[in-house]
Amino acid sequence: ALERDLPHYRGKKDFEESHRIANIGWSSYFVLSIFSSLLLGVVSFMMRGQLFLSVLVGLYLLSEKFFRAYDTDSRIRFQYVNNGISDLLSALSSLGIIWILLPKFGIYGIFIGLTLASLLSAYFLSRKFRLEFHWHFNVHETFAIIKVAVPLAIMVYAIELFHATALTILALRFDETTLGYFAFAFRIFQIFLAIFPYFIQELMRARMYYQIAQTKDQGSHWQHLASPIMMYGFITALFWLSLYWWADWGIFLIAPVYTDTIFAVKILSLTLLPLGILKIFSDYLCSRLYNKTRLVVLSWILGIVLQSALLSMGILNPQNILIKVPIIYLVSTLLIFVLVVGASFRMKEYVFKSLSRVLFLFFPLFIGCTVIFLLKSFFQYAPSRDFGDNVFPFVYSVIITFFVGLGAIRFTRSKIFAS
Repeated sequence: ALERDLPHYRGKKDFEESHRIANIGWSSYFVLSIFSSLLLGVVSFMMRGQLFLSVLVGLYLLSEKFFRAYDTDSRIRFQYVNNGISDLLSALSSLGIIWILLPKFGIYGIFIGLTLASLLSAYFLSRKFRLEFHWHFNVHETFAIIKVAVPLAIMVYAIELFHATALTILALRFDETTLGYFAFAFRIFQIFLAIFPYFIQELMRARMYYQIAQTKDQGSHWQHLASPIMMYGFITALFWLSLYWWADWGIFLIAPVYTDTIFAVKILSLTLLPLGILKIFSDYLCSRLYNKTRLVVLSWILGIVLQSALLSMGILNPQNILIKVPIIYLVSTLLIFVLVVGASFRMKEYVFKSLSRVLFLFFPLFIGCTVIFLLKSFFQYAPSRDFGDNVFPFVYSVIITFFVGLGAIRFTRSKIFAS
């Protein structure tokens, strides 16, 4: 809620409301964090009966919340470089400290290491800026801001549930071996999710709220959003081309037992483009200016329902899971894409313009797939486990997609997304 509202009111130049939200929000955040840490410590002591361990667990949660306050505020201030450095510092310092303490202190060393790493990262960010708020805690106002935050939290959890649906249903229906093959493909895909859709969402969220609050003319928003979105589509298209040509060689080299999962990885990775755009436009519709969080939540829930229904039907067996499940995931993603992006483009009012914008978002990936089709049709090129066989088609497809994609981005700025 703070990551949405603070940039919004700063974009409106309403600094009085911005300070009020910061005072109430951060005060409530720290009160809830302290309460959660105490509660976790008490529950841990009741379950384990180890006072020192319970204290460490509670302190770790509190230190993590303290760091996340600075982490969130760094994105609100658009300090993405410091934000990235702090996350890297947290990861590396926790690894180093735990590596040293674990042999001597066991599980206690883990929580000590995580706590110290969180405090070190928070200290690094505190040297760059400080949290600007005055302590102001009021129960009524705290519940009011919680009420604002709950729909946004539901949206986040709905997205996470959407990603977890396939693995959960397969775990209920099939044996460990069958599930293990799909889990391997899906874990690789989740790494790609963290690199692409999650990254573009974190990068754009606060800045987008700030920019769209500066005007009520929806058409002008695309001047700020079009180029980053098209660039994201361009980068993910090039990444998918790399994956298409080299996944067979890479997986066969590193984990030959999982070569049957190559198709699943490729199909799942096709969703990186719509998922990244979906995350941006989900935040867009949840902004203070539009406040259509219910529509976004409903769209993701419908995607979960469709995915669950298709996975629960009798069309799956151990032999076709790696083919049909990724396709079901892709179809469910595209359903949500149509609902969310269509609403963002006001498709009911501007059908032709909205459709042209939606289709153009997929243009770089379409070019890449077209090049692959032509190479296969006319030259019989296909991904190979031999490194040398993939070099020419990979370079050729990347060059064509690169230059056509750059031209598309330039065209987008002046034509498709013009207000």
